[in-house]
Amino acid sequence: INKPQKWVEAKDIKKGDFVSLPINNLSKDLTLNDYEKDPEFLWALGLYLAEGSIDKYSVSFSLHKKETEYYERLKKCFENYGSNVSVSYKKKDNGMCVKLFGKDWAIIFERLCNKLSYKKELEHRFMLLDPSLQMNIVDGYFDGDGHIGKNGRHIFIGTSKKLIEQIQFILRRNGIHSYIQTRKKQIDRKQVYVLEYSNESRFSFYRDGYL
Repeated sequence: INKPQKWVEAKDIKKGDFVSLPINNLSKDLTLNDYEKDPEFLWALGLYLAEGSIDKYSVSFSLHKKETEYYERLKKCFENYGSNVSVSYKKKDNGMCVKLFGKDWAIIFERLCNKLSYKKELEHRFMLLDPSLQMNIVDGYFDGDGHIGKNGRHIFIGTSKKLIEQIQFILRRNGIHSYIQTRKKQIDRKQVYVLEYSNESRFSFYRDGYL
């Protein structure tokens, strides 16, 4: 701190030095399968992070019955890979369950995103995708667990701190500045994290009398 900064060669780095990376431009293709670069699959991956669950032979997406466009989008995406997608409705809570059949898909989604909601996170290689591709994941997550608040604020909600931090990192790579809040812990409930950003200001915004 308070020392002049300068570049040093890698061989001269020593303990206590700081190393920074240009995260807005850093990208490397670490994908193993073609579908990992498919914008529609990446959107579905984001939707799973928000609303998905897994059993032994299928992947399920819990949606509202009015979100039929999401069902159609999932159906079209996975039919392109030769997979079956079905839908069923829950009268009690106006819910809709979209189910992607296939043991292989269940294994894939668990490996790429984990299973339990509070432990969900993106497999590390997705963090180095091209930033524009990564935004498809963010869009899917937002469609599942996000909403537009006052003054056009984009609000993401989740119980996985790691995942919320990953979403923030992806937004930053795309030039979008956001912040994370930790909600007050409720008894017998998982900790909830909220990520917000506003198009009106890069760094801050005014809400409910606070800046």
